[in-house]
Amino acid sequence: MSKPIAKQVKETVEETAKAWLPTDLSKEGMATSTKAAERIVQAQLTELEAEERLSLACERAPTEDPVILKLREAYNALAAEYKEVTDFEKAEVVALGGLFVLGTERHESRRIDNQLRGRCARQGDPGATRFFLSLNDQIFRIFGGESIKGMMGMMSFSQPDDVPLESGMLSTSLEEAQKKVENYFYSVRKGVFDYDDVMDTQRQIVYGLRRRALLDSDESIRATMREFSDRNMEDFAKGHVEPSKSPSDWELVKLAENV
Repeated sequence: MSKPIAKQVKETVEETAKAWLPTDLSKEGMATSTKAAERIVQAQLTELEAEERLSLACERAPTEDPVILKLREAYNALAAEYKEVTDFEKAEVVALGGLFVLGTERHESRRIDNQLRGRCARQGDPGATRFFLSLNDQIFRIFGGESIKGMMGMMSFSQPDDVPLESGMLSTSLEEAQKKVENYFYSVRKGVFDYDDVMDTQRQIVYGLRRRALLDSDESIRATMREFSDRNMEDFAKGHVEPSKSPSDWELVKLAENV
């Protein structure tokens, strides 16, 4: 069972005062600050409590809370009034043949187009969908390839410009163009993921070194520091000492300065 709201406020104010208020405040200053925190916490908890009660009122789970029951009664009354209006509007829409979804462009993803089609006939309701497209749309100009260009050339001779074209072959070519778009963006996402994989490897190495510095023993940390020092000395030496040259030509002075 949840705590009473007054007890929640009291506990929260006490925790807030301990965390936020400086310990060297005077009694008057502490009292004033605590009251201010109490007003803030009371307002926040009241709002959260109201949201919780309203969400419970919209559910159908059994409850004995009188406040929830009253809210549920009011909610059901409002829902019944809205249902009368929506049922009437639904009957009008069904009588007209259902929802007609008109698409003016294909999306880069066929899944999005199918979701749009699915809006027109939900759960057995009547409806229809139709796309009116242009072969000059960006998706077809870039990814359509020579097949769509060839169809445009053939059909432009047989049909006037103001007559829409319908062809199963054309629909198939449009779907193939969408597949090319999907594959292109998939390769882009995969490339980004591969780059992130490199960054993740670097993060794991850095976090591993940090974990060793925080958790290893003193002797282990000293050994790690000696290892890092040896590597740095090797890097310095490789930059100024070339085994192929005579030792007299080695840049030992610069090496000493860098060290």
